[in-house]
Amino acid sequence: MLRVVVYGPDAEENHRVRDLLDDILRTAEIKLVFKEFTGERAPFFTYVKNNPYLVMLIVQSGPEAEETVRLAKEANPKARLVWFSEQDYALYAYELNLTFFGLLPVSQQKAESALKACWYEMPFPPNIRILAQSTP
Repeated sequence: MLRVVVYGPDAEENHRVRDLLDDILRTAEIKLVFKEFTGERAPFFTYVKNNPYLVMLIVQSGPEAEETVRLAKEANPKARLVWFSEQDYALYAYELNLTFFGLLPVSQQKAESALKACWYEMPFPPNIRILAQSTP
């Protein structure tokens, strides 16, 4: 089982990303538990605070996204944090030591790369053999 929590203002994009992750993890025989937040960020930050057994996924662009990512990292510095944005904030993501940064739109390949990066940062239980076979 892999717990993923997502924050993004576009519910349709969040569902599309969920479907991509679900397809990848179903192939790896891993159940996806997905929790989605849109709108206000406070409930998202409360949910992720000090919960290392999940992947935080932020699908948001612009200056507000920078703040969302920074606050999410502060709320849970040990969790794996993946950020997808329309603008290239790779340097900012690197400075915050995020697990993965990618540009929107999220493709199957980008979703797989994000999961692989999460795997190599800290292995998921149980072993996801398909993700462990290649490097990110």
